Amino acid sequence: ADAEAEELLKRACTSCHALDRVNDSRFSPDRWRVVTVDMRERGAKMADEELERLVEWLGRTKGTNPNQ
Repeated sequence: ADAEAEELLKRACTSCHALDRVNDSRFSPDRWRVVTVDMRERGAKMADEELERLVEWLGRTKGTNPNQ
């Protein structure tokens, strides 16, 4: 669900940077996967299934289409 993904985003990502950094980005789902795996390797706390859920949500809501 979108609300769960937003909570995961806040929990996993905002310990290091502001949400604007994510909200202003537009990547393909494959690129979001690379970014989220990299962030997890740098210390973002998320399980494999959480990472997949976040990648799906980011690709759908923060994809490469500027109208999203």
